[in-house]
Amino acid sequence: MIPLFIVPSVCKLGVRLFVVPIVLTPLLASAQIISPAPPPASVSTELQFKGYEGLAYELGSGKMLYKETHFIKYVKLAVAERVVVYRCPNNQPFGRKHLVMNKSPLIPDFSFNDGRTGHAEALKTESGRIAISFRKSAKKSLKTEKIAVTGAMVADAGFDEFIRLNWVSLRAGKSAPLNFIVPSQLDYLGFKVKYVRAITLDSKAASVFKLAPSGVLSLFTSGLDVTYLDEDRSLRQFAGLSNIRDLDGENYEVKIDFPLNLRKVYSDQAQMQAALSVPLALRCN
Repeated sequence: MIPLFIVPSVCKLGVRLFVVPIVLTPLLASAQIISPAPPPASVSTELQFKGYEGLAYELGSGKMLYKETHFIKYVKLAVAERVVVYRCPNNQPFGRKHLVMNKSPLIPDFSFNDGRTGHAEALKTESGRIAISFRKSAKKSLKTEKIAVTGAMVADAGFDEFIRLNWVSLRAGKSAPLNFIVPSQLDYLGFKVKYVRAITLDSKAASVFKLAPSGVLSLFTSGLDVTYLDEDRSLRQFAGLSNIRDLDGENYEVKIDFPLNLRKVYSDQAQMQAALSVPLALRCN
């Protein structure tokens, strides 16, 4: 999942809105996002493989729209690679995202493809510049652009790490500014994150944070809400616009739940490798 929300286009202010992906993947998430916390420090194995599920429901109706299956590879307790398979309600895989933390945990290289529509996004950092690609559908041409790394820059599932790095100051009431890369705009926009409130989920303490655009863009959207468990700072819920689009090219407005009972630990990377090659459906039956 690449979560996102609507903000007005700067060049067409007041005329139309575009959607800004926010990866929680678990990005963060979807991602998107969107993600379980790193293994505990007591674990000394060189490699670890974990996974979790996201269930995306339409806001308002509660209808299930799609599922997310996440696979994460840890190297020395740090996230090194992620694969996300997006599935129809009947479990048919229709989309895939592959993320590699080559240069920075905040700006992972990634590629995304939706087999139903041809929607595609990609990002790669090289020599201090970020190459961004975007295609809304198979009927559209692929657009590309290169931008410089500027300020506290975040992309896709790097948002998870941004929250964890700023957890203490956010909980203390300080807002955290960031430049979030928006593939659909081939650029970045200024945002800020702030702590909203404490809640209880699954009998566990949790914190709700809000991600919203800075400046004049804040007049047009209230942003999105993400909820992390306090005990391990893992993503538990997301509410806002998803980066996953319907067959008309419109982004779903969703609530995504990441249940604790759907978290998994794998003995090796076989499941992740299989996820990288699973065929994508052209439509959900």
